Amino acid sequence: MDEQEKEIEEILRTFDKAPSPSSERNNQAQMRQNHLQSRQAPKKTTDAERTARTSNQTAYKRQPQSSKGRYLSPTRKTAIKRRKRQRAVIVSLLALLFVVLIIVLICKGCSGRTDALAGKWDFDGTTAYEFDGKGVGTMVLPSVSYDFKYEINGNELYIDFINESVHDSTYSFTVQTNTLTLVGGNDTAIPGKVYELTKQE
Repeated sequence: MDEQEKEIEEILRTFDKAPSPSSERNNQAQMRQNHLQSRQAPKKTTDAERTARTSNQTAYKRQPQSSKGRYLSPTRKTAIKRRKRQRAVIVSLLALLFVVLIIVLICKGCSGRTDALAGKWDFDGTTAYEFDGKGVGTMVLPSVSYDFKYEINGNELYIDFINESVHDSTYSFTVQTNTLTLVGGNDTAIPGKVYELTKQE
């Protein structure tokens, strides 16, 4: 065998050892197929992983919603806080004004309110009854006077003298302009007797 034949034989042997292009393409396709299958094959989850995933989902559901204004700019937050403070101040001032107004009205009502008997009433030319309009009065005689407290219940007048020697009395009454009409009750000297008093002051 000459030199040229040896070279040809060596070249053929080299070609036999080298992989053919078609077999190399087949190998690459097989590797790509195996890679796709490994990616597509669903991974079996264990019980521990399933439990952890469920607890994470529950915790996510239970998380409170993000508060309104969480992502507001600092300028916007400051403006909102300022408006809230102004609203609180206005509400407080209105409440204070309302309370003061009620107190003034109550004081005015207590100080200025009098009943229909307020004034001095002449009984018979020598005896007069004075009522302060708030439950205190005096029976005035020429030489002496007797203080009393009185109560009004509807058209009933009850007089309670401070001096125990003077008899307490109950009357029904009506007031028309400057005339006070008293009708004696059962505890008066003459029950049912009508007395007309004229207002002096």
